[in-house]
Amino acid sequence: MSKNITTTRSRAAKAVVKPEDNLFDHFCELMLRVLLALEEEELAADAGWDTSVRQPYCVEVDAAWKLVALQADMIAALKPRSANEKLLHRMALLMSCAVSADCIKVLAAARSHAMRCMLKADKDISSAVRDLADEGRVGIEQMLEHASARSCDDKSTRHLPLAA
Repeated sequence: MSKNITTTRSRAAKAVVKPEDNLFDHFCELMLRVLLALEEEELAADAGWDTSVRQPYCVEVDAAWKLVALQADMIAALKPRSANEKLLHRMALLMSCAVSADCIKVLAAARSHAMRCMLKADKDISSAVRDLADEGRVGIEQMLEHASARSCDDKSTRHLPLAA
């Protein structure tokens, strides 16, 4: 019996999953991280913790926003290959900008750009991608609401950037 083994590569074997193939999944994870970060902020606020002072017990809030920033940056580094991925990529860029915003005006600009992205999105975009991108827009709006609620006025930068 021969010990020579011949392997053949099928098309399925060649189609190894690349990070770009999971852009939708990565964006789903981003949205989950945004929701968790917003929840951490709510828990901190309910406990009466002042997150602007960056006290040790607010480490969870800071860590949650840093994970959002890392995930958004990772998606922004991917190269979109379709109209669906292009929309999610744009929303990830805007979320990255929102999380690293150093003033309320930048956060508000990210929100308005997100609304424009949704309005200008191709009609051929799948409904699942459109819904997920809209969740991204809502996430940016919630970031703005949280930052505005924590700030006395639009000029206060005490609580920004979120991922500081």
